[in-house]
Amino acid sequence: MAEQKTSCSKCSGHIAFPSELAGQEIPCPHCGESILLPKSKRTIVWVIASVVAIGIFCFGAILISQHKSKPIKSQPQPIVSIADTNLSLDALQAKATSGDVKAQFILGWRYYNGEGVATNQTEATNWWSKAAEQGDASAMTAIGDAIFDAASQSFQNAHAKDNIDPATGLPTSYLSITNIPEECFNWYRKAADLGDTNAMWKIIQNGNIGSTNFGTAIDPATGLPTIQPNAEGVHWLQKLANGGDTEAMIEIGSFYLSETNASESLNWLKKAADLGATSAWTTLASTYESGNNGVQKDVETAISWWMKAATNGDISSELHLAQLYRDNEEVKSPEESFKWFLKVAKQSDSNTNIWDEFTVKDAIIPVAMAYDKGLGVAQDKAEAIKWYTKAAEAGDVEGEWRLGVKYDLGDGVDIDKQKALQWYLKAANAPQSFKTITLPGVAESQRNLGYLYRDGEGVTKDAQESLKWFQKAADNGDDHAQFELGKAYETGIGVLQDKQEAFKWYLKAANQGNKSAQLDVGNFYSENTYSSQNRIAAYKWYALAAAQGDENAAKLRDIIAPTMSVQELAEAGKQARAFSVGESSTNNAPVVASSAVASIAFDKPAFEVISVTAKPTEQNDMWWRYGYRLTVRNNGMNDERQFFEIQFLDAGGYVIDSKTEEAAIKPGTTEIITGETLLDLPGAAKVSKLKAVWKR
Repeated sequence: MAEQKTSCSKCSGHIAFPSELAGQEIPCPHCGESILLPKSKRTIVWVIASVVAIGIFCFGAILISQHKSKPIKSQPQPIVSIADTNLSLDALQAKATSGDVKAQFILGWRYYNGEGVATNQTEATNWWSKAAEQGDASAMTAIGDAIFDAASQSFQNAHAKDNIDPATGLPTSYLSITNIPEECFNWYRKAADLGDTNAMWKIIQNGNIGSTNFGTAIDPATGLPTIQPNAEGVHWLQKLANGGDTEAMIEIGSFYLSETNASESLNWLKKAADLGATSAWTTLASTYESGNNGVQKDVETAISWWMKAATNGDISSELHLAQLYRDNEEVKSPEESFKWFLKVAKQSDSNTNIWDEFTVKDAIIPVAMAYDKGLGVAQDKAEAIKWYTKAAEAGDVEGEWRLGVKYDLGDGVDIDKQKALQWYLKAANAPQSFKTITLPGVAESQRNLGYLYRDGEGVTKDAQESLKWFQKAADNGDDHAQFELGKAYETGIGVLQDKQEAFKWYLKAANQGNKSAQLDVGNFYSENTYSSQNRIAAYKWYALAAAQGDENAAKLRDIIAPTMSVQELAEAGKQARAFSVGESSTNNAPVVASSAVASIAFDKPAFEVISVTAKPTEQNDMWWRYGYRLTVRNNGMNDERQFFEIQFLDAGGYVIDSKTEEAAIKPGTTEIITGETLLDLPGAAKVSKLKAVWKR
């Protein structure tokens, strides 16, 4: 009779079963958990993080959209025949009492899980101890597990009152156990010495709990951190790898990569790859693509490994290839990119794996946009609408927004303001998991709702409702909405007229490169051109708007130029050239008294970041807590509250995450701001640089 094998998702125990039972549901012979026996020999174990339970699944999906979640290494128990689990409790008790090791082990699990008998952990440990005395390694491991579980539960009970961090909604003690009894590891070591691979993995994975030596080893295939094993962990990894365990080969390859031992790392990774391990292919692909830690960057070699994984059915590799061909200048190919995006997107109706489902969703919008713009495929508006609709109906916020735009403008469909309103409202009201994160399409939809209510299209004209939506979009950073708010406050439409508030919102939009706002900021400064500072600022903003094609700004720039000195023109030109979106050279309102001019330092920004430092203070396999220290100085006259963004960057300078702080700093003084923030994995472990910027 043909036999297949699988493992339990609860206890990780291995199970052998006849092929005829494939597709049926049975109880785990180890722990009693209900198991659906797979129809094929390939079993993939996925670990869904606790963030699902606290309602931040969509945010987790954004952070890991390019890769599958890497499963915790399966920790197998010895294979047990299903026939052994069919015994009644009395029969099992009789066999265990007579000294049957297998019966003692299974009986221990029944008592531990309360299967057919009241839960009794003491009795469970008693039966496991009897089996352990006869040299049963799996029983030794089970005893270690029981000790570990008891220590974890004790920690949870001790921290029940402060279990939830009100600032983030994340549990503070879910994985925060700081000390595992040495007795637990002693049992694992006994089992490991007898060849129990389950115990070996538990030593590897848990050896650093409570230690500050988390290391910074990153699994390139998933982007998730691999907690750097201690010396004992490395010993068992080596033993497993030498015994042919491909997962151990990958882990030790990643370890050597973190130690910048490229040769040894590639040696182990290629051994696992030769044995057909998909995660080895993707790890090699990412390693060559990034070119870190002594491995020379080689995009072509990276593509060959991504291709191997993709052609063997790895959806995350298919998506990565699509993104690589779209974004990487060395290999950019709209045609290849579209081909892979389409391949992934077409799996949207057939894939049932939760992580693959998110991967597939990440391909739908790019396919729609490719048809919409003719990127890598012939332009086809009808096909674009089909894919935008698919994304929107699946609850994709960006899809809702883009479909709303299509109905709003009549692009590929007939104009239908009611449908546009419907889709804008869905996107605009999308729940935000974190205050600092705004999903693509939210602010844009809020702004477009502002336009609809302002102009009375599809709804009754309502200036106050329009202003409400513009305010929401502006608060979410939309520069067009910020400009509209500035205009409302300047004209007093829908709100009390307030020139200062108007200037504030115009300036926010101008600093994001909005040319209309840049023109209006220039107008504010030009109202009081008796001040040298104002003349310089007016010229600068007119010049910036003119550079983007605003003819009116060009005329006004040329009108003000003859009133300026050579030095003022030189300074204005310098400031305009130094401008970059989000990093303008001044945030001061127009000067209204000449006595204020002397306090402004043109060679420094009004608010200057002196230094920023940060370090991890708490870590687990969901997030890392970073403490930071930011030193800023007020070089100007503005004593209103200011915002500073601390950016956590990877080695390439790309922003992984950010935290915004606000402070009111007295003119001419320096202030130190301290705080802490949670960064989700995998990004948290990739942080290698910091940057702080003043949010003007």
